[in-house]
Amino acid sequence: MKKRRLLLSGGETGGSVTPLLAVVEQARLKKLPYEFFWTGTVRGPERQMVESYGIPFFVLPAGKWRRYWSWQNLFTPFLILAGFTRSLILLRKLRPDAVLTSGAFISVPLVWAAWCLGIPSTVHEQDVVRGLANKLMLPFASLKTSVWPSGDKNSIVIGNFIRSSVSNGNALLARRYFRTGADLPVVLVIGGGTGALTLNRLIIEALPFLREKILLIHLTGENKQIGTMPSPYYHQQVFAGVELPNFYAAADIVISRGGMSTLSELSYLSKPAIVIPIPNSHQEANARMLDKYKAVIILSQKDLTPETLSQRILNLLNDSSAKRRYGETLHNLIPNGTEKFLEHLETILKD
Repeated sequence: MKKRRLLLSGGETGGSVTPLLAVVEQARLKKLPYEFFWTGTVRGPERQMVESYGIPFFVLPAGKWRRYWSWQNLFTPFLILAGFTRSLILLRKLRPDAVLTSGAFISVPLVWAAWCLGIPSTVHEQDVVRGLANKLMLPFASLKTSVWPSGDKNSIVIGNFIRSSVSNGNALLARRYFRTGADLPVVLVIGGGTGALTLNRLIIEALPFLREKILLIHLTGENKQIGTMPSPYYHQQVFAGVELPNFYAAADIVISRGGMSTLSELSYLSKPAIVIPIPNSHQEANARMLDKYKAVIILSQKDLTPETLSQRILNLLNDSSAKRRYGETLHNLIPNGTEKFLEHLETILKD
């Protein structure tokens, strides 16, 4: 069978990266004849994530339209033009059979360039409210997929792309970071690919109310660490790569932002979650959708205090029926659409 060359694109945050890594995992599991390449940004967390899969990584200029006043918008057209030019060069060099993306502004000029060269592209929308980057790419996409119904009759609702490897964790390996509390429940906090300083502060301030009651694993994000007194009940690190499945396995509950990549992995694992979306962002729409089905506990950042957060954590940990109900509801709400996507992709490649 002819080997297919696929160019994947995403970055700036991990949210646009992990769904495509799920595609890589599933394709390799099925032994499909695909050869993968990746384009991303200079500063985002994606390079570390991608290269751990042995995928060649190429940097492209990234221009982002901010829908608010920012002096950085003055340079955006030039960055997009540079990205488009570099994309044309890279596409001619790699000659991929298709370009795959699940969002991010880094992908916009690449998808445009692919269309100009007659190379098919796929665009996957994870969020309830379609992002600007995907809006700019959709008219040029050969295959459009989404997690939620979008109102676009040409978009196929298939669920999200979820890495099966997240279920391969060992809880005991996660607990080795702690020097005590073998019988205590574990709470995992994920601030997102780029971190969340406000959430991190809130967690640190809640520690006195949780001491000796839980073991807490805190993923802060790069440059978002907050110093605190060492504690045998608390483990902090910037980023989790190969350790993440272990952390998932150990976690009794997970606290996260409202990004669909993390929420989809929690759905796959049936993990009960407390979600604190970024205020005034697309994450609030994601949170409202999950809250509609009572799939997670939603807390508003602006109304949250360390005392109320710690109490909500302890209440959930002590309610086994609620934990089971939230985990099962979330699991049933977001299906794993990776295999369906590969079936549709095969059709595009054959055409």
